[in-house]
Amino acid sequence: MSTEPTVGVEIDKMTYRGVTFVMREVGSAMMSTWESYCSNCAALMYVIDASNKAQVSTAAIQFLNILRSSKFHESKPIMLILNKQDVRHCMSRLDLASLMRLNDITKTVRNDVHILETSAYTGRGVSELLGFTTKVVFTLQKIYGLQQQLHH
Repeated sequence: MSTEPTVGVEIDKMTYRGVTFVMREVGSAMMSTWESYCSNCAALMYVIDASNKAQVSTAAIQFLNILRSSKFHESKPIMLILNKQDVRHCMSRLDLASLMRLNDITKTVRNDVHILETSAYTGRGVSELLGFTTKVVFTLQKIYGLQQQLHH
């Protein structure tokens, strides 16, 4: 199976267990515009292609830049999604954690950071991801009494 990276910005609306949310997928080609999306998001879901070893370093730097941005608030939960776990020779969670220094990152940020291994192709981890998303929306509705949108 071959996939293509996101080019530009894609917007998807989804309903799961009675909760409707909007996801905004910002492709790496749009890296310079990412900050403009951070201030209005409820959470960050950052996807890394675990099968593309050559791009993991770039993905780690981009991830750190988002976390350091003044527009990304400390209170927003983060889901770091290690996708394409179905691909032979993909990097494991331990390999990615070591290369990206995830232990150091999670110790230095005040955000609640979750790490999830997924395969969009096989569906591995998708229910956990939807559960995370729904929990974030429910929490925001309780806090603000508003229907919030979730961006990634």
